[in-house]
Amino acid sequence: MISLNLVLAGLIEVKARRYYNAKQVIMQFPREVQEILDRSLKSN
Repeated sequence: MISLNLVLAGLIEVKARRYYNAKQVIMQFPREVQEILDRSLKSN
């Protein structure tokens, strides 16, 4: 049986990677757009 800690660590890693990838995409946009997107990323 997989321990709960491993499952949680995996979920956190996926979320962090998704956030990182989103940040990479956000960097392509103009400053004002970046701030809006960044705010919406942090909220969810």
